[in-house]
Amino acid sequence: MFDREQATDLAVNFYDGLAADYDLMTGRQGGAERVRRSLEGFVSRTGIRSAVDAGCGTGWHAVALAQLGLRVAGVDLSAEMISRARELAETVGVDVSWHVGNLTELDRLVGSGWDAVLCLGNTLPHLLRVSELQRFAWAAYRTLVPDGILAVQCLNYELLQSKGERIVAITRHGAHEFVRFNDYLGRRVRFNLLQIDWTDERPRYRLSHTVLRPWRPDELRERLEKAGFGHVAVYADLTFTPFDSKSSRSFVLVARKGGSLSARD
Repeated sequence: MFDREQATDLAVNFYDGLAADYDLMTGRQGGAERVRRSLEGFVSRTGIRSAVDAGCGTGWHAVALAQLGLRVAGVDLSAEMISRARELAETVGVDVSWHVGNLTELDRLVGSGWDAVLCLGNTLPHLLRVSELQRFAWAAYRTLVPDGILAVQCLNYELLQSKGERIVAITRHGAHEFVRFNDYLGRRVRFNLLQIDWTDERPRYRLSHTVLRPWRPDELRERLEKAGFGHVAVYADLTFTPFDSKSSRSFVLVARKGGSLSARD
């Protein structure tokens, strides 16, 4: 459908254009405490003291991790998203190092010696090819300390597609409405965003899209193990809830570099 450069340009344009309204769409404005609570248990259970937020968007997870006392770096393909993330960190008063770049170059961007790499919020499906996924796995491996942890969160597209669920979410904040919906195209998903502005008598709208790869847990596991991760477990969320392919709307793969998760449980 696209070569690598076209797919990257499409994603960059999509998120650069969305950056100013992203927090309105996701409802994260004023939601720092809620985001922080979602990470507290994971940090406590794994004992990590530093983390890279790979695909950080406007920075809420990275900032929350910094508020929990971790050394944090945030990486995103969109310069506009990173600009918003930097503003958020300055407002909250935490120190995060921000980097614009591709997930497949993670180690080059942030260096090595990190306890964890977190790739949350359905970010990884933006990598469309097996070769890109493998390069990310290798980069994450090189980024981590021995016994470091990688956590990847993705939507369970097999479940969504089997149920015919195209609507991802409909949200509204004041005069701004956002409709997120999918078109299932075999090994690709077209992720669409309809933005409606109800300020005037006649609504104005903008329709944009980007393309995703609906990765399955077994596909991700194969690439992570090939990169050298010694243990890969699948959960429904960051609280280590058991994953059920027939009911869990998302999954989280948690892998440890060269060891078992029980080392710090």
